[in-house]
Amino acid sequence: MDISELIVGDSIRFTVQGGNYPASAGWSMSLLLKPRAGGDDILIEATPDGDDFVVAVSATETTAWSPGAYTWWQRVEKDGERYTVATGQLTVKALTGDGRSVAAKALEDAKAAFATFTATKGTTRRYRIGEREMEFNNATEIIKIIGWWEQQVAAEESATRLAQGLRPRNRILTRFVRPR
Repeated sequence: MDISELIVGDSIRFTVQGGNYPASAGWSMSLLLKPRAGGDDILIEATPDGDDFVVAVSATETTAWSPGAYTWWQRVEKDGERYTVATGQLTVKALTGDGRSVAAKALEDAKAAFATFTATKGTTRRYRIGEREMEFNNATEIIKIIGWWEQQVAAEESATRLAQGLRPRNRILTRFVRPR
């Protein structure tokens, strides 16, 4: 599969070479996407095109996909035989109206909730973070939420950097030297 990231509501279209399992020889190909956080699997049947296969998913279909991390399997089948020929990871992102991911928007909302909570000395306790309304009893609860959303944003940024062929920023470099 040629993609590692998809925005909910975008179309997908790419060609997969048949290789040892050409469509012209009767092989069929499908992609199975399994959400790592749980939920329904997504099965995409490829269309034969000579020896190759075309994977196409409409924008309408991807609109129903849940944002998050997915593991995918590319499989070929013929006459009761099935082989997994490739696997990988896919991140499905939902964007807010301003182009930020849901995680980035929720992180900003959580930080704003914390600022309001501390400015009012805890008298304002009910907040909207993302699509959820929450009530906090103390600042520690908000700080935990901020930490969780920071991890989500960092994971998105790492996935984007890897997809661009860049190194993740969270690497720790070490050097071992012999004692003298």
